[in-house]
Amino acid sequence: MEILQDFSLDVDLPALFAYAHIKPESRDGQILTELIEGMLPDIRPKAIYRTAYVEEKYEDGVRIDGQRFTSKVLRVNLASVDRIFPYIATCGVEVEELTKAHDDLLHRFVLDRFKEQVLRLAVRYLREYITTLYIPGEISSMNPGSLKDWPLREQRQLFALFDDVTGAIGVELTESFLMSPVKSVSGIIFPTEHSFENCQLCPRQECPGRRAPYDAQLAEEKYHLLT
Repeated sequence: MEILQDFSLDVDLPALFAYAHIKPESRDGQILTELIEGMLPDIRPKAIYRTAYVEEKYEDGVRIDGQRFTSKVLRVNLASVDRIFPYIATCGVEVEELTKAHDDLLHRFVLDRFKEQVLRLAVRYLREYITTLYIPGEISSMNPGSLKDWPLREQRQLFALFDDVTGAIGVELTESFLMSPVKSVSGIIFPTEHSFENCQLCPRQECPGRRAPYDAQLAEEKYHLLT
């Protein structure tokens, strides 16, 4: 188990403002620039990961280091894979606390997007770190709750693959299987011959976080999902 932290934060303020339709030179733009730049020295995004191994493969899932995961999609993606990288990443409790005090709705919206951006930077650093250290080739990832096929409640098994996640990176798993800080993500990184995104199997329309178009043919022919 390894904790990654203290990496550089290349925050994209223009992208944040463009998303919220805020001009950087406006009063809101100036206030938010000052707020965010003032927070940066105290922000500590983190990620935790470990190497793990697929011990057994079932028709509807896999067992990884003693934990049973039920997902046909995960089973297909790990069909020829033995070593994987479970992980949990977070924007950090520090930025969560720093942004709580702001009650202006527009500012809260932008700060929420800011925390998402910080989380994405943590995940990007983690993926680059794993790729550099282990040279697994092309990698993809899956996350509990991103698809109906892999329910959110299985974050419990994923957390069980680590010792004291809260003590290590400050992330807590609630009774409803959500994470705190909210801008946190858990999942499994795995080597793959073909790029995979959860979005390819999700028919939900108008999703602001979509990273790839829905592929009904892929869902039916490779993963045998009912659509």
